[in-house]
Order: sequence, then C-alpha cells, then structure tokens
Amino acid sequence: MSSKKATARKKSPSKNRKTQKLVKTDKRDKIDKPGKKDVKKCENTKCKLWLEQAAKNFAIIKKNVEKIYNTKLEEEKKVCGSEKSDKCEEIKLDIESSKNVLNAFNNKKKAKERKELELSICRKLYCNEGCKESIFEEGNPNVLPSSLIKKYKKNKVGIDFLTHERKKVFGKKKSVLKDDFYDGLKPSDIKRLQKEGAISGCVQKVLFYH
Repeated sequence: MSSKKATARKKSPSKNRKTQKLVKTDKRDKIDKPGKKDVKKCENTKCKLWLEQAAKNFAIIKKNVEKIYNTKLEEEKKVCGSEKSDKCEEIKLDIESSKNVLNAFNNKKKAKERKELELSICRKLYCNEGCKESIFEEGNPNVLPSSLIKKYKKNKVGIDFLTHERKKVFGKKKSVLKDDFYDGLKPSDIKRLQKEGAISGCVQKVLFYH
C-alpha cells in the first residue's frame, strides 16, 4: 500500500510540470497574436484624429458652398427681373447646383458613407502592417502587388501611374519599409505618427493639421 502511495507521489510533480507547460504555451500563444488588437487600437487613436480632422475639413467646404448659395440668391434678386437673360439663367443653374451639393452634404446615408471612406483611407495608410495593397508593399519593385492589379484591372492609366510611382519609390532597393513605415519619411514624422497611435506609415509625405 505504502509503495503505491510513493509511486503516486513521484508521478504528481511530472503531472504538474505538464500542466505548467500547457499554461505557459497558452500565454505565449496569446502574446504571438497581437495584430487585430493593434489595428483596433490604431483605429481608436490615429483614425479618431483623422476622422476629427476630416470633419473639420468637410465643415469648411460646406460653409463655402453655403456662402456661394446665399451669394447667388442675392444675385438672383438683383439680376433676374421680369425678363429672362443669359446671366439670370447662369445664376439659377449655380443656385440649383449649390442646392444639390448641400442636400448631398446633409444626407445622413451619404454622411455615413463619407465617414466609412475616411476610415478606410486611414486604415490603409496608418493601420496597415506591411503596407498591404499599396505601392510600398514588399515584392518585385517593377510589378504592382496583385491586389492593386486586380483593383485597377479596368484602368490601364491607373496601373501605369502606380507602377511608375512604385519604381520611383523603390529605386534599386528590395524593400522601402522599416517597421512598417516608409523609410523615406522623416524620423520626427514617424515618431509623431507612432505617438498618435499609427502602426504603419504607407505614405511618401505626412501632413499634420493639428
């Protein structure tokens, strides 16, 4: 009886070590898969700033269109009398055009689409590990990534332009990325982008508005 207990006691440390090993493996697996979390964090930081700036830019454009619309309404009162003229017709067309633009600006569905487009642009530039689907993606510098060829397959001018830009960016290099940031960017700009939450810099030049 005592012999069996001794055998059981000898086996237990081995069992514990296996359990510990499994636990360690699980922790390591979690650490090795940070990608999605990083992208989400980037969207919640860098892209939040991007969307805020896009909203400010849009507000300026909208204000300018409203100004044009109101100016044309005043012109209509002065120019358009009982008799129609070419100048009057031109003013009326401008009014109609401005009104259509403002209606589009105030459309909630289109506003949502604009926001999604801006978020998509931000993701591609600043939350894009490996700069996938861009001219900065690693590979043959003389050939566009297959994703871009597929995207612009019906636009030869677009493909030719992007191919030219890719060749110009790469030169004789095999890679133009350093830690997912274009190596032609200023170190100070990269540091600022990272501070804002960016995990990539798939751009040739960075413009800061804030």
